[in-house]
Amino acid sequence: MGHNPFIPSITATSNTITFGLIVDNYLASLNARGAVCGRSMARILGSAKESIGEAVPASQVSPEAVCKWLGVIWGRGSEAMADRARAYLSAAFNHSMQYDYRNPSNHHGIKENPVSLIQSTNASSHVRNRIASKQELSSFISRIESDLEHPAARALLISLLVGCRIEEAANLTVKSFNISEKSLYWDKTKTGVSHKIGIGNKVAGLLRLWSAEKSDDDYIFPSQTNPRRAVSADTILKYFGRMRFVSATPRDFCRRSFASWAQAAGLTREMIDLIQCHQVRSIATRHYDRYKFTEDGIQAISKALNAWENWIECII
Repeated sequence: MGHNPFIPSITATSNTITFGLIVDNYLASLNARGAVCGRSMARILGSAKESIGEAVPASQVSPEAVCKWLGVIWGRGSEAMADRARAYLSAAFNHSMQYDYRNPSNHHGIKENPVSLIQSTNASSHVRNRIASKQELSSFISRIESDLEHPAARALLISLLVGCRIEEAANLTVKSFNISEKSLYWDKTKTGVSHKIGIGNKVAGLLRLWSAEKSDDDYIFPSQTNPRRAVSADTILKYFGRMRFVSATPRDFCRRSFASWAQAAGLTREMIDLIQCHQVRSIATRHYDRYKFTEDGIQAISKALNAWENWIECII
Protein backbone atom coordinates (compact mmCIF):
# COMPACT_ATOMS: atom_id res chain seq x y z
CA MET A 1 0.00 0.00 0.00
CA GLY A 2 1.50 3.33 -1.11
CA HIS A 3 2.15 6.22 1.20
CA ASN A 4 0.44 9.54 0.62
CA PRO A 5 3.09 12.28 1.09
CA PHE A 6 0.41 14.82 1.98
CA ILE A 7 -0.83 12.83 4.99
CA PRO A 8 1.84 12.37 7.70
CA SER A 9 2.66 8.85 8.86
CA ILE A 10 1.31 9.30 12.38
CA THR A 11 -1.08 7.06 14.24
CA ALA A 12 -2.34 8.87 17.30
CA THR A 13 -5.41 10.10 19.05
CA SER A 14 -6.54 13.72 19.04
CA ASN A 15 -5.22 14.04 22.61
CA THR A 16 -1.62 13.44 21.55
CA ILE A 17 -1.62 15.57 18.40
CA THR A 18 -0.51 19.11 19.18
CA PHE A 19 -1.56 22.28 17.48
CA GLY A 20 2.02 22.90 16.40
CA LEU A 21 2.19 19.49 14.74
CA ILE A 22 -0.89 19.96 12.56
CA VAL A 23 0.41 23.35 11.43
CA ASP A 24 3.84 21.92 10.62
CA ASN A 25 2.36 18.98 8.74
CA TYR A 26 0.12 21.27 6.73
CA LEU A 27 3.07 23.48 5.79
CA ALA A 28 5.05 20.36 4.85
CA SER A 29 2.25 19.32 2.51
CA LEU A 30 2.37 22.74 0.84
CA ASN A 31 6.11 22.45 0.33
CA ALA A 32 5.68 18.95 -1.09
CA ARG A 33 3.23 20.33 -3.64
CA GLY A 34 5.57 23.19 -4.49
CA ALA A 35 3.06 25.84 -3.40
CA VAL A 36 4.50 29.32 -3.95
CA CYS A 37 2.60 30.70 -0.94
CA GLY A 38 4.29 28.34 1.51
CA ARG A 39 6.77 30.84 2.95
CA SER A 40 4.13 33.51 3.53
CA MET A 41 1.81 31.01 5.19
CA ALA A 42 4.65 29.68 7.35
CA ARG A 43 5.24 33.16 8.75
CA ILE A 44 1.57 33.79 9.50
CA LEU A 45 0.86 30.35 10.95
CA GLY A 46 4.08 30.61 12.95
CA SER A 47 2.55 33.56 14.78
CA ALA A 48 -0.55 31.42 15.43
CA LYS A 49 1.62 28.78 17.12
CA GLU A 50 3.17 31.46 19.33
CA SER A 51 -0.19 32.97 20.27
CA ILE A 52 -2.26 29.81 20.73
CA GLY A 53 0.56 27.55 21.93
CA GLU A 54 2.14 24.88 19.75
CA ALA A 55 2.13 22.34 22.60
CA VAL A 56 -1.64 22.65 23.11
CA PRO A 57 -3.53 19.51 21.98
CA ALA A 58 -5.09 20.34 18.63
CA SER A 59 -8.49 19.06 19.78
CA GLN A 60 -8.45 21.62 22.61
CA VAL A 61 -7.84 24.71 20.47
CA SER A 62 -10.90 26.88 21.07
CA PRO A 63 -12.58 29.46 18.82
CA GLU A 64 -11.86 31.98 21.60
CA ALA A 65 -8.10 31.35 21.33
CA VAL A 66 -8.24 31.74 17.55
CA CYS A 67 -10.29 34.94 17.86
CA LYS A 68 -7.72 36.38 20.26
CA TRP A 69 -4.93 35.75 17.74
CA LEU A 70 -6.92 37.17 14.81
CA GLY A 71 -7.93 40.16 16.92
CA VAL A 72 -4.29 41.14 17.37
CA ILE A 73 -3.77 41.13 13.59
CA TRP A 74 -6.97 43.07 13.02
CA GLY A 75 -5.94 45.56 15.72
CA ARG A 76 -2.89 46.48 13.66
CA GLY A 77 -5.25 47.89 11.04
CA SER A 78 -5.14 44.98 8.61
CA GLU A 79 -8.59 43.47 8.23
CA ALA A 80 -7.62 41.76 4.97
CA MET A 81 -4.59 40.12 6.61
CA ALA A 82 -6.72 38.94 9.55
CA ASP A 83 -9.20 37.40 7.12
CA ARG A 84 -6.37 35.75 5.20
CA ALA A 85 -4.87 34.40 8.43
CA ARG A 86 -8.25 32.94 9.34
CA ALA A 87 -8.39 31.15 5.98
CA TYR A 88 -4.86 29.77 6.39
CA LEU A 89 -5.58 28.35 9.84
CA SER A 90 -8.88 26.89 8.70
CA ALA A 91 -7.06 25.14 5.85
CA ALA A 92 -4.52 23.69 8.31
CA PHE A 93 -7.30 22.19 10.46
CA ASN A 94 -9.17 20.88 7.42
CA HIS A 95 -5.98 19.22 6.24
CA SER A 96 -5.59 17.49 9.61
CA MET A 97 -9.15 16.12 9.40
CA GLN A 98 -8.70 14.39 6.04
CA TYR A 99 -8.76 10.61 5.74
CA ASP A 100 -6.72 8.69 3.20
CA TYR A 101 -8.24 5.33 2.26
CA ARG A 102 -4.75 4.12 1.32
CA ASN A 103 -3.52 4.78 4.87
CA PRO A 104 -6.64 4.87 7.08
CA SER A 105 -4.62 4.64 10.30
CA ASN A 106 -2.69 7.82 9.49
CA HIS A 107 -5.31 10.23 10.74
CA HIS A 108 -4.96 12.95 13.35
CA GLY A 109 -8.27 12.22 15.02
CA ILE A 110 -9.41 15.87 14.87
CA LYS A 111 -13.20 15.94 14.61
CA GLU A 112 -13.96 19.68 14.56
CA ASN A 113 -12.45 22.75 12.97
CA PRO A 114 -12.62 25.58 15.56
CA VAL A 115 -12.06 28.18 12.86
CA SER A 116 -15.31 27.22 11.12
CA LEU A 117 -17.24 28.89 13.96
CA ILE A 118 -15.52 32.24 13.28
CA GLN A 119 -17.19 34.42 10.69
CA SER A 120 -15.14 35.51 7.68
CA THR A 121 -15.24 39.19 6.76
CA ASN A 122 -14.23 38.35 3.15
CA ALA A 123 -11.95 41.38 3.33
CA SER A 124 -9.16 39.51 1.55
CA SER A 125 -11.32 38.50 -1.41
CA HIS A 126 -12.75 41.86 -2.45
CA VAL A 127 -12.56 42.30 -6.22
CA ARG A 128 -10.02 44.97 -7.17
CA ASN A 129 -10.21 47.13 -10.28
CA ARG A 130 -6.98 49.10 -9.87
CA ILE A 131 -4.55 49.22 -12.78
CA ALA A 132 -1.69 51.60 -13.45
CA SER A 133 -2.36 54.54 -15.75
CA LYS A 134 0.09 55.11 -18.60
CA GLN A 135 1.77 57.85 -16.57
CA GLU A 136 1.99 55.63 -13.48
CA LEU A 137 3.25 52.73 -15.56
CA SER A 138 5.97 54.90 -17.06
CA SER A 139 7.03 56.13 -13.61
CA PHE A 140 6.93 52.61 -12.18
CA ILE A 141 9.12 51.15 -14.92
CA SER A 142 11.60 54.02 -14.81
CA ARG A 143 12.00 53.65 -11.06
CA ILE A 144 12.55 49.91 -11.03
CA GLU A 145 14.88 50.04 -14.04
CA SER A 146 17.04 52.55 -12.17
CA ASP A 147 17.43 50.06 -9.31
CA LEU A 148 17.92 46.71 -11.01
CA GLU A 149 20.55 45.63 -8.52
CA HIS A 150 17.68 44.93 -6.12
CA PRO A 151 16.06 41.47 -6.56
CA ALA A 152 12.59 42.89 -5.84
CA ALA A 153 12.94 45.39 -8.69
CA ARG A 154 14.04 42.62 -11.04
CA ALA A 155 11.13 40.36 -10.07
CA LEU A 156 8.61 43.20 -10.51
CA LEU A 157 9.97 44.04 -13.95
CA ILE A 158 9.80 40.44 -15.17
CA SER A 159 6.28 40.05 -13.77
CA LEU A 160 5.16 43.11 -15.71
CA LEU A 161 6.92 42.12 -18.95
CA VAL A 162 5.57 38.56 -19.07
CA GLY A 163 2.31 39.01 -17.13
CA CYS A 164 3.01 36.26 -14.60
CA ARG A 165 2.12 36.27 -10.91
CA ILE A 166 4.57 38.05 -8.62
CA GLU A 167 5.38 34.83 -6.75
CA GLU A 168 5.99 32.99 -10.02
CA ALA A 169 8.49 35.61 -11.08
CA ALA A 170 10.20 35.69 -7.67
CA ASN A 171 10.63 31.90 -7.58
CA LEU A 172 12.17 31.49 -11.03
CA THR A 173 15.26 29.32 -11.08
CA VAL A 174 17.93 29.13 -13.75
CA LYS A 175 16.51 25.86 -15.08
CA SER A 176 13.14 27.62 -15.58
CA PHE A 177 14.77 29.67 -18.33
CA ASN A 178 15.59 28.03 -21.67
CA ILE A 179 18.14 30.34 -23.29
CA SER A 180 18.20 28.76 -26.75
CA GLU A 181 14.43 28.45 -26.97
CA LYS A 182 13.77 31.83 -25.32
CA SER A 183 11.10 30.46 -23.02
CA LEU A 184 10.10 30.20 -19.36
CA TYR A 185 8.66 27.09 -17.78
CA TRP A 186 6.88 26.51 -14.46
CA ASP A 187 6.37 22.95 -13.19
CA LYS A 188 3.31 24.09 -11.28
CA THR A 189 1.43 27.38 -11.11
CA LYS A 190 -1.16 28.63 -8.64
CA THR A 191 -3.83 26.75 -10.58
CA GLY A 192 -1.91 23.49 -10.18
CA VAL A 193 -0.88 23.08 -13.83
CA SER A 194 2.44 23.41 -15.62
CA HIS A 195 2.93 26.46 -17.79
CA LYS A 196 5.30 27.48 -20.57
CA ILE A 197 5.63 30.72 -22.51
CA GLY A 198 7.93 32.21 -25.08
CA ILE A 199 9.49 35.51 -23.98
CA GLY A 200 10.40 38.80 -25.59
CA ASN A 201 13.91 39.90 -26.53
CA LYS A 202 14.30 42.26 -23.57
CA VAL A 203 13.30 39.66 -21.00
CA ALA A 204 15.55 37.07 -22.65
CA GLY A 205 18.51 39.45 -22.48
CA LEU A 206 17.90 40.33 -18.84
CA LEU A 207 17.47 36.71 -17.74
CA ARG A 208 20.58 35.69 -19.65
CA LEU A 209 22.53 38.35 -17.76
CA TRP A 210 21.02 37.59 -14.35
CA SER A 211 21.37 33.81 -14.61
CA ALA A 212 24.99 33.85 -15.76
CA GLU A 213 27.41 31.88 -13.58
CA LYS A 214 24.57 30.30 -11.60
CA SER A 215 23.68 26.63 -11.40
CA ASP A 216 20.36 25.22 -12.59
CA ASP A 217 18.76 25.11 -9.14
CA ASP A 218 19.82 28.63 -8.14
CA TYR A 219 17.15 31.31 -7.89
CA ILE A 220 17.47 34.05 -10.49
CA PHE A 221 16.24 36.56 -7.89
CA PRO A 222 17.75 35.36 -4.61
CA SER A 223 17.12 36.96 -1.24
CA GLN A 224 19.72 39.53 -0.25
CA THR A 225 20.02 37.93 3.19
CA ASN A 226 19.95 34.28 2.13
CA PRO A 227 21.01 33.47 -1.45
CA ARG A 228 19.58 29.96 -1.11
CA ARG A 229 16.08 31.38 -0.94
CA ALA A 230 14.10 33.42 -3.41
CA VAL A 231 13.31 37.05 -2.69
CA SER A 232 10.21 36.98 -0.48
CA ALA A 233 6.75 38.35 -1.21
CA ASP A 234 7.09 40.55 1.89
CA THR A 235 10.30 42.09 0.54
CA ILE A 236 8.64 42.80 -2.80
CA LEU A 237 5.59 44.29 -1.09
CA LYS A 238 7.73 46.59 1.09
CA TYR A 239 9.84 47.61 -1.91
CA PHE A 240 6.73 48.47 -3.91
CA GLY A 241 5.23 50.32 -0.94
CA ARG A 242 8.15 52.74 -0.88
CA MET A 243 7.05 54.00 -4.30
CA ARG A 244 3.88 55.31 -2.66
CA PHE A 245 1.42 54.66 -5.46
CA VAL A 246 -2.07 55.31 -4.09
CA SER A 247 -4.20 52.27 -3.19
CA ALA A 248 -2.09 49.92 -5.26
CA THR A 249 -0.41 46.54 -4.91
CA PRO A 250 2.37 44.89 -6.94
CA ARG A 251 -0.30 42.69 -8.55
CA ASP A 252 -2.22 45.76 -9.69
CA PHE A 253 0.80 47.27 -11.41
CA CYS A 254 2.16 44.05 -12.93
CA ARG A 255 -0.23 41.20 -13.69
CA ARG A 256 -3.46 43.22 -13.76
CA SER A 257 -1.95 46.10 -15.75
CA PHE A 258 -0.49 43.61 -18.23
CA ALA A 259 -3.92 42.00 -18.72
CA SER A 260 -5.45 45.43 -19.37
CA TRP A 261 -2.81 47.34 -21.34
CA ALA A 262 -1.51 44.45 -23.48
CA GLN A 263 -4.63 44.89 -25.60
CA ALA A 264 -3.40 48.38 -26.47
CA ALA A 265 -0.19 46.73 -27.68
CA GLY A 266 -2.21 44.60 -30.09
CA LEU A 267 -2.47 41.35 -28.12
CA THR A 268 -5.79 39.52 -28.38
CA ARG A 269 -7.76 38.52 -25.32
CA GLU A 270 -7.09 34.87 -26.17
CA MET A 271 -3.33 35.46 -26.34
CA ILE A 272 -3.35 37.32 -23.01
CA ASP A 273 -5.24 34.44 -21.36
CA LEU A 274 -2.78 31.98 -22.88
CA ILE A 275 0.22 33.93 -21.58
CA GLN A 276 -1.25 34.39 -18.10
CA CYS A 277 -2.43 30.78 -17.80
CA HIS A 278 -5.94 31.80 -16.84
CA GLN A 279 -8.27 29.01 -15.80
CA VAL A 280 -10.78 28.17 -18.51
CA ARG A 281 -13.88 26.05 -18.52
CA SER A 282 -13.32 24.52 -21.94
CA ILE A 283 -12.42 20.83 -21.61
CA ALA A 284 -10.48 20.99 -24.87
CA THR A 285 -8.33 23.85 -23.59
CA ARG A 286 -7.80 22.42 -20.11
CA HIS A 287 -7.01 18.83 -21.04
CA TYR A 288 -6.02 18.66 -24.71
CA ASP A 289 -4.67 21.98 -25.94
CA ARG A 290 -0.86 22.01 -25.68
CA TYR A 291 -0.23 24.66 -28.32
CA LYS A 292 1.84 26.83 -25.98
CA PHE A 293 4.27 23.93 -25.50
CA THR A 294 4.97 23.58 -29.23
CA GLU A 295 7.67 25.45 -31.14
CA ASP A 296 5.02 27.41 -33.07
CA GLY A 297 3.22 28.31 -29.87
CA ILE A 298 6.40 29.52 -28.18
CA GLN A 299 7.29 31.68 -31.18
CA ALA A 300 3.77 33.14 -31.34
CA ILE A 301 3.90 34.09 -27.65
CA SER A 302 7.40 35.55 -28.06
CA LYS A 303 6.15 37.69 -30.95
CA ALA A 304 3.24 38.93 -28.83
CA LEU A 305 5.49 39.76 -25.87
CA ASN A 306 7.92 41.59 -28.15
CA ALA A 307 4.99 43.79 -29.21
CA TRP A 308 4.21 44.38 -25.51
CA GLU A 309 7.83 45.31 -24.77
CA ASN A 310 7.83 47.76 -27.69
CA TRP A 311 4.60 49.35 -26.39
CA ILE A 312 6.18 49.70 -22.95
CA GLU A 313 9.24 51.41 -24.44
CA CYS A 314 7.00 53.90 -26.25
CA ILE A 315 5.24 55.09 -23.09
CA ILE A 316 8.37 55.57 -20.99
